[in-house]
Amino acid sequence: MLVLGLETATPQGSVALLDGAGLRGESCSAERQGHSRTLLPRLEALLEQCGVEYADLDGLAVSAGPGSFTGLRVGLSAAKGLALGLDLPLVAVPTLDALAASAGSEAGLLWALLDARRGQVYAARFEHGTRVEGPEAIDPEALAARIAAGSGGSPLLLGTGAARYRSELEASLGERARFAPAELDLPRAAFVARLGRARLLAGERDDPETLEPLYVRGADVRKGEASPE
Repeated sequence: MLVLGLETATPQGSVALLDGAGLRGESCSAERQGHSRTLLPRLEALLEQCGVEYADLDGLAVSAGPGSFTGLRVGLSAAKGLALGLDLPLVAVPTLDALAASAGSEAGLLWALLDARRGQVYAARFEHGTRVEGPEAIDPEALAARIAAGSGGSPLLLGTGAARYRSELEASLGERARFAPAELDLPRAAFVARLGRARLLAGERDDPETLEPLYVRGADVRKGEASPE
């Protein structure tokens, strides 16, 4: 099964193609770019690079959030249009699940953190690759206090939220704070495709007509305070 993955939850987006043999190709943006202008050209360039036509695709997976409100809407809109236009099954993948997957299940206890702006992070806790808590929007100080009060040793912290609030987390957690390498800070379409492909192989699919982003902090949407792409 050849699956196309789309990741637009952060300003540095990516697209990927993955099948049963592994990753066929991935294109990641190294800079903050507007997804509405670059997503489809990046996708078409990847298909050409891999020698794949739209008709060769068997399914679609899209990063569903939380993350940039504008970016999520662009990604979901593109995925829905492709699913309906090509009559392909579509599945949504929580962004923090894709972020955590990049660390592997051997990471043990892990917190995936994305910068949510306004002094907060989007957070979810994972144990051996399985999400057991979250996602939620939380102040980094409150999150650090929760981690400090818990058991389970030293959790691995990864994502743009961990990078931005590293000093606050270190101040509360001390030696218990472990940070993933910087190359794991961003969610990637390769892991969106991997997790989505597993859902598709299990016979799951989401309805493109009703699929909505997982905003988590819904008040921002009501106020129109969309974060940049």
